Amino acid sequence: MRPKFTVDWEEWFSGTVPQEEWGNCESLISEPTFWLLRQLKFYCVKATFYCLGHSVQYNPAVFQAIKEDGHVIGSHGYRHGRNEWEPGLFRSPFWDTTPMPGWSGGVFFRVLPYGLLLRNLEKSGIFWIHPHDLLARHPRLKNPIYNFKRQIGLGGVREKLKRLLNEVDWRDPGSGS
Repeated sequence: MRPKFTVDWEEWFSGTVPQEEWGNCESLISEPTFWLLRQLKFYCVKATFYCLGHSVQYNPAVFQAIKEDGHVIGSHGYRHGRNEWEPGLFRSPFWDTTPMPGWSGGVFFRVLPYGLLLRNLEKSGIFWIHPHDLLARHPRLKNPIYNFKRQIGLGGVREKLKRLLNEVDWRDPGSGS
């Protein structure tokens, strides 16, 4: 079974800043998303984007680009809550049944040595990333633990992702792509 490439498409603030403060936060989802879409297209990888309804509402052009590139669209809820359901969209079973889908994405992707990342990917069968994992610099957070977790490993993450996209066979054997 080939691994699945998934994206938790959400703003940098959606899991760390209280919802009543979201309106005061700068949107930073566009640039890393467009960069990621270019890479996915270059390496001929189709991903599943689990989209946060809030991000879709406030970034419709970016969301439209994801759809136009032919990626699968799933739900990550509207405001990042567990067991939220968006009408017409499926929800990742990983997010409602486990704390995380393995150490093969997110902060683990940014900090783990490449070989260990590949072993984790082989075990879990799923890779996951957020747009904020691809920022050159993450906005500073009040919580020092969250801040450290969001800042660490950002420096070389884009090159690491290009290597992963190049070296892993993401093609779906049933689709011919």
